[in-house]
Amino acid sequence: MAGRLRTRLEQLGFRLREPVGNFALLGLIREAPFALPSAYLDLLRATNGGAGSVRGLPVPGLGAIYLTPAEQVLSEHRGWGVDEHAPDQLLFATDGEGRFYLFDDSPAGRVRICRSAEVPNPASWQVACESFDELVAALGAPPEPEAP
Repeated sequence: MAGRLRTRLEQLGFRLREPVGNFALLGLIREAPFALPSAYLDLLRATNGGAGSVRGLPVPGLGAIYLTPAEQVLSEHRGWGVDEHAPDQLLFATDGEGRFYLFDDSPAGRVRICRSAEVPNPASWQVACESFDELVAALGAPPEPEAP
């Protein structure tokens, strides 16, 4: 699965990194506050971090995604206080403009979006996808740089 996903992301122009190493992956699985969605683990096996775009999600203005490498996920998650305000969510990416991507503890990994200032108020977070698989299907090429 990871090889096919990596090939698909390469074809779409997604900026890939090396796949996650076993040590980092096992560390994240062990320390995560809940079981991680299999689609997220597959994505880490394809690219441990990386950047691209998302298309077709019901969140206005959302275009970019910057995946956090496995080694940094929990420090980012704790650093922004997500563990305190929403223990059933895990921060795994940003849009580069102050919004976070998080998934919940459901088996499917429902994906939500919030601004950094909204972390203390999970009720204000928007649902972007009903499953992590939907997010993976929406991944694409890196966003185009803005014209001067």
